[in-house]
Amino acid sequence: MPLFQTNVLLAPYTNYKIGGPAKYFCEPKNVEELVAAITEARQLNESFFILGGGFNLLVSDQGFNGVVIRPAIRWMDLDSENSVTVGSGVLVSEFLDFCISNSLSGWEWAGGLPSTMGGAIWGNAGAFGGEIKDVVDEVISFDYSHNPTTSIVRNNNECEFGYRSSVFKKRKGKEIILHIRF
Repeated sequence: MPLFQTNVLLAPYTNYKIGGPAKYFCEPKNVEELVAAITEARQLNESFFILGGGFNLLVSDQGFNGVVIRPAIRWMDLDSENSVTVGSGVLVSEFLDFCISNSLSGWEWAGGLPSTMGGAIWGNAGAFGGEIKDVVDEVISFDYSHNPTTSIVRNNNECEFGYRSSVFKKRKGKEIILHIRF
């Protein structure tokens, strides 16, 4: 099976359901597939764009003349009584359902946030007096600005959270958030 699909319409992947086709498109489900996608994009000498949940994104009807990588790292794990690790592609609503199913509290403020967990970290999402920065222990990201790519583990302070901001947003697309531990 080829790694990339061609001419994939981006409208279904955005909140506003608009946008033309991506020249190439893939949804890696784990770190190995993500590395392979970035490697292949570089070999094709194509620019690439990392697409999260598409909630704060307007895509042109012209589409994107390059590679769109939409990480689908979608798993959740209750590590211990007080620690949950989630993949960046999990929707906030799915994570809240997981918390409810496991009798975990502290996330009540996040109900209704339209985001993936990775996107919520990227923009330090918040509502009703709470913010992601208040509950994050650790974020594992993937720095693809260098070749070879490297994984980075940051604690809460190293994420440099500010009002709707983080180190990931400040680095302007040089990293992909992989996993988050709360």
